[in-house]
Amino acid sequence: MKRKVSLLLIILLIMTLMSSIVIAKPKKGKFKQGKFKHGKKKSKKHAKKDYHDNSNSTDFVKNVFNIEDQKIRYFKKFDLKPEELSFILYLHSMSNRPVTDKEVNFIISNKNNWGRVTWHFGLPPIMFEEEILTFRHPMQTRSRLYLPLGKTGHKSRHRGFIKEKLNVDYNKYEYKYENKRAKIKEKIEIKLDKYEYKYENRRSGIKEKLEVKYPSYKYEYHYINRMTGKNIKQEGIGRPINPRIFYKNLRNKKDEDSNFHLSININIDL
Repeated sequence: MKRKVSLLLIILLIMTLMSSIVIAKPKKGKFKQGKFKHGKKKSKKHAKKDYHDNSNSTDFVKNVFNIEDQKIRYFKKFDLKPEELSFILYLHSMSNRPVTDKEVNFIISNKNNWGRVTWHFGLPPIMFEEEILTFRHPMQTRSRLYLPLGKTGHKSRHRGFIKEKLNVDYNKYEYKYENKRAKIKEKIEIKLDKYEYKYENRRSGIKEKLEVKYPSYKYEYHYINRMTGKNIKQEGIGRPINPRIFYKNLRNKKDEDSNFHLSININIDL
């Protein structure tokens, strides 16, 4: 009997202890996220230049090309990048073509075919190594004969003491200019395998010649000025023309020489 009472007391004691036990839920701890350490930032010294982020890019183009504010404002409606604007100015300055809405839209719509654009402008689709292709003889302020947009064949000429002739078909571009009074001759010939430019001013003693062969882009350039004694010869392998690289070269040239300008005559149909 005593044994039964003892067992009963033990059972009651165990039940009492179990009922008094509280199982506490663990508190939600705050997880502190460790900071991820990134690699060291590149120093400004080695950072790649981004010429398109320059807020003064328009001022730069205006300064290099000596172009007035009114003419720069004309291009705002086309929403051009700095390299596109500078390249359009370069094309028109080298060819003396007038700038019109149709001309600009033609260039923009043929951004993937610079060969076609330069053909219309009578220019070689080439860039020298790290240099800007410009002719050293004094540029004429006159607007010369040019190939109308979209045409593959065209003939035109001027007669008199100034003779000028343009003859273009689907595989040949030929331009000739002669001013007998000023003793100036100029010739451009473009074929499928070659570009050739010749200029001669007998009064000033200047001769200039450029020849480019395709598809190798091998070029030979020669400039002689008997008045100054300057004689420049260059040859090498050029690269296909690229507005982005052209703009970069403009920047580099200006960084090297703060007085660098492209002396041109931009005729804009405002």
